[in-house]
Amino acid sequence: MIEIAYLPPEPIAQQSGRFIASGVILLLVATVFGCFTGLMPVGYAMQVKASQMAAGPNYPVTYSPAGVPTSTSTQTTLPSNVHFTNRYAPAVMPVSQLIGAIALYLTLTVGCGWLGIAAFLKRRYVRPLVVVLSTQGIILGVFTCAMMAAMTPLLFEQASLNRGGMGGPAFIGFIVGFVAVLLFFVAPPVILLILMKPDSVRAAAEQFDLRPRWTDGLPLRVLGLILTLVMIAASELFVLARPRLPMFLGLLTGFPVVILILGHLALMCWATAKVYRREDAGWRIGFWAVVVPAALFLISSVTLPSEQYIELMKDQPNAQEMIQGHELLFRSIWTGIAAAFLVGFAIYMIRVRSLVTLPANEPATANTQ
Repeated sequence: MIEIAYLPPEPIAQQSGRFIASGVILLLVATVFGCFTGLMPVGYAMQVKASQMAAGPNYPVTYSPAGVPTSTSTQTTLPSNVHFTNRYAPAVMPVSQLIGAIALYLTLTVGCGWLGIAAFLKRRYVRPLVVVLSTQGIILGVFTCAMMAAMTPLLFEQASLNRGGMGGPAFIGFIVGFVAVLLFFVAPPVILLILMKPDSVRAAAEQFDLRPRWTDGLPLRVLGLILTLVMIAASELFVLARPRLPMFLGLLTGFPVVILILGHLALMCWATAKVYRREDAGWRIGFWAVVVPAALFLISSVTLPSEQYIELMKDQPNAQEMIQGHELLFRSIWTGIAAAFLVGFAIYMIRVRSLVTLPANEPATANTQ
């Protein structure tokens, strides 16, 4: 049986405002992500147009050989299939990356909108989901800000090379991106966590919504593990658009990568279902299914040859130019990211194992852990 905590009427009424405020914030965030979803195709079209305009004329041109005075008699016409390319033309986002960004923003839009409406309706599953997702959002936002700060010297230098100086627009663009991460990936989760974390909110939600919900009896850390496994599995779908996997001293591409990804997805789904059922087998499979690929990427960040490492990072903006100029620094940043994820996830998994194996019929107070 699930034990339900009860509060006197007055404290319950006071908690109603927390649900309403959370619903407003979630709907506002959903609106912003919805705008991002709609603007992505527009931004892509503008990128393509700007690149075409900056690329220069696409027709045969004439030139004079070095050391020979320019004259009609000495000029030579290039073949029709040879054209000059403007290296200052802005890079265009790959279509696979565009589709991935649209899918991500659309998912965030639907998810935040659904949680916002559920908060207005005071559903009892809102509190654990908001607490867990807000915590993950804060970690991701802080991690992204740290990564942007580490990449700043490379981005500034690349902008200086490609635009003849950092200038106002590039600097403003970087500042706007940094502030956007803080405003949409850090600030809202912090506010939501403050609103929904108290145990009094949980007790009030259990009286507002008396129906059993799928989050009942799940400790917050176990719910966090379930959502983390789902997110990792979902992120692997983007690899299918351009199948590439680092394998120590080589880069695996093509159909074998697709088979590996699909097999790993099935393994992750099975582990997630087992963790939800509070079975230790799910913990073991989930642990190794995440730690081994992360360790593989970490090792490959050090051992992969330069040309294959550039191919692996090809979809990252301006990665090829930055790697060629600062390969050691670029590798160090991504190695640090992989190492931080690997160590953090391993520690989290070890700490949550005792809760995963806790009997599923434990009191609902486990939902506060």
